[in-house]
Amino acid sequence: MTVRPGAVADTIERHIRTVAERLRIQEHSVWRYLDPADLADSIAEQWHTAENSSAPGQVRGDRGL
Repeated sequence: MTVRPGAVADTIERHIRTVAERLRIQEHSVWRYLDPADLADSIAEQWHTAENSSAPGQVRGDRGL
């Protein structure tokens, strides 16, 4: 599976914004609760899982990032 440049960053930004809205805090405050290395590992693992579980030619949607 090929990921367009910026796709992961866009996904992270969207989720950070959602968490901030739900917690009613500023977006930069959300990062206090996240470890960037763990987040990167989690995203890589989810992409790998999606890549291995999709039928040929089928792309799975958002994996809960």
